[in-house]
Amino acid sequence: MINEFVADNASGFYDEAGETPDWVELYNPTDSDVDLGGWFLTDNLEGELESPFPEGLIVPAGGHRMLFADEGEGADHLPFSLSADGESLGLFGPDGYPVDRIVWTRVSADIGAARSPDGGELWVWGSATTPGAANP
Repeated sequence: MINEFVADNASGFYDEAGETPDWVELYNPTDSDVDLGGWFLTDNLEGELESPFPEGLIVPAGGHRMLFADEGEGADHLPFSLSADGESLGLFGPDGYPVDRIVWTRVSADIGAARSPDGGELWVWGSATTPGAANP
């Protein structure tokens, strides 16, 4: 499931190149690893699903997977960026069935949304993000 994200990452979390792209954290609440091969994460809930994740991109059992929304190269980089002016984010299984989604309006730099606790129903907005770690 989508567990946390920042749509305007100005200084809060860095990728492997030392840049600050938007980011999304996925969480796996199950007791088994999940291979995201064939799954889709999109910022266009109304459009055709494009660019499935490659085989071997794992979200560990009870764990997190960080993804950078920066149109960059590599398995951990998504083919789109997030909009701080408001947008949507959807996770779809390999069969195209929607698994999770969130829609937001304008947000400020370094303000993120996180489920509290991990995988919970409640979304909390704030600057105390926890990329790759458990949400309070």
